[in-house]
Amino acid sequence: MIPVSAEYRSAVRQPHRRRVRVTALPSNDVLAVSSGSVTVGVPDSAGASPVRTATISFPGFDYVPTSESHPLAPFGQRLRIEIAIEVSTGWEYADLGEFLILDTVVDRPAGGIEVECVDLAYRVDQVVADSDRRVDAFTPVASQIQALVREAIGVTVTIARDDSNGADPDDATDADYKVGTSLWEICKDLAAFVGCGVMFNRSGQLELRLLEPTTAPVVETLNPGERGVISSMRSMVSRKEFVNEFVVEMFDQADPPNRGFGRARITTGPLRWDGPVGLIRGGETLGGLLSVANNAAQNRAERELAKLSRRVREIELTLAPMPYLEAGDQVRVIFPTMGSEEGRVQTVTHGLSVDTATTAVVRWAPGTGIAPMLLGGGGFLGGES
Repeated sequence: MIPVSAEYRSAVRQPHRRRVRVTALPSNDVLAVSSGSVTVGVPDSAGASPVRTATISFPGFDYVPTSESHPLAPFGQRLRIEIAIEVSTGWEYADLGEFLILDTVVDRPAGGIEVECVDLAYRVDQVVADSDRRVDAFTPVASQIQALVREAIGVTVTIARDDSNGADPDDATDADYKVGTSLWEICKDLAAFVGCGVMFNRSGQLELRLLEPTTAPVVETLNPGERGVISSMRSMVSRKEFVNEFVVEMFDQADPPNRGFGRARITTGPLRWDGPVGLIRGGETLGGLLSVANNAAQNRAERELAKLSRRVREIELTLAPMPYLEAGDQVRVIFPTMGSEEGRVQTVTHGLSVDTATTAVVRWAPGTGIAPMLLGGGGFLGGES
């Protein structure tokens, strides 16, 4: 959660005044905004990059870029976005962070400029390995990721780590990556080895977050009704990203090549590979590697299955503007007449015009069994099996 005062958090639950401040960097010009949104998601080893994006509209033609150094030109310029609420001491700002300008579009003749922004993961994703890479088993994963990011953007970025619940960024792995592989894809794969996703947070630090945190303190309660923040709910359960078996074949550059094969399966519960759902198999072949380590294929098969064997169980909420809410926050959702359930904010979108809401997708803890569920009334209830 973005740090704000208790008065700020209380103000969102009653009528209040708010304002948006967008500052161009490095010029420090404060720009007038007509509309837009900021979206932040939790890092996912199988997901798209980046996880922090923004779209901002500016009125008229005052900010049309006229040179490569213009504040809204997409050549390294950045925008800092803040949302303020009026409290007893004046305007208090929630800092949503810095964003890198990717595209600037001018609407003619109607007027208006739209800017699309991303986080620094985009820059790392644009740099690919210039040779086959061998990641050794003696250097901690966190250090490997830090070195890859430094290679891509030319600076050393601080890593904010999450060592709880068994994730250990000091652990190491050995793996091979082909020339042309995005450095950010390598970062994500290495992070997944220790059960984490990797992202740039709002402070511009690299952050390793557990993909599936088992325990986390609740930072906010979301409720409808009087002094509530929920205006609508949509619930969903899906298996569209699900597999119950994953196979991996690897071979190296030797003549004849050394080969490795791995197969990982869900073997218990209703979603097992030979159960009532049936076999749902995924797989991949990795060829031309520098070497094939013992058990490398099996280890990768198990990691890929762990990523793809989660059933999706989530709820989409439309909320009163809550600028301090972040992806990854653990929240308690109260359902009308149906109790409550805790989950993690998977994505959150903050509107930048005065009257726009916050929308959030809350995902319940995943599992491979089928738990009793109640669909309707705004959510799924029932424990995980």
